[in-house]
Amino acid sequence: EQPRNFEKYAALFRFKGARLSGDISPGYYDLDSETIASLAQHFPKLKVILMVREPLERVWSHISMRCREGHFDAALLNDVSAFSQWFGQSEVRRACFATQVAQNWAKFAPNVPFRYFFFDDVEAKPQAVRAEIIAFLGGNPRKKSGKLAAGYNRKAHLPKLLMPEPIKAFLLSELTDEIRGCATAFGGPAQKWPMRYEFQG
Repeated sequence: EQPRNFEKYAALFRFKGARLSGDISPGYYDLDSETIASLAQHFPKLKVILMVREPLERVWSHISMRCREGHFDAALLNDVSAFSQWFGQSEVRRACFATQVAQNWAKFAPNVPFRYFFFDDVEAKPQAVRAEIIAFLGGNPRKKSGKLAAGYNRKAHLPKLLMPEPIKAFLLSELTDEIRGCATAFGGPAQKWPMRYEFQG
């Protein structure tokens, strides 16, 4: 694996001028402590947003996307043992622990402005969340941003895999602590997530 080149990364935004800019990637969930600290050092004006989604929903959405793209063998859903082996080694698993992400940024980049928002709120009140995000980044939330509505989701009508009950039971066994942890760490909509699966606290 090649070392990260922060100068090369910064060059991607060299044409932005005075405009706000950034990028979005699920891969940022998996940043190690050294990279987080280095990012804070190299980009003193950095601001970080974490989109928090109910862990089981997040995992299944990611798996469905991978399947649509031809990167997941749906036959694994017929064998819990095979699925569990795949899941344990997959980046999908590493990308579903939002509590750890928040803890890592707080610990290794304590001076970086960090905010989290809920996927639930994006669905329920997209305009309000959009305004909050833009304001946090230093933009003008009253300024129009193209023709797309705040709640537009280009993937809303794409097919998702059906989740077999044995697979759901396995995933919940892996994610129960994180679902509970989200309720404690983030509050808000996450407080209701444990009740979806009849476990609390």
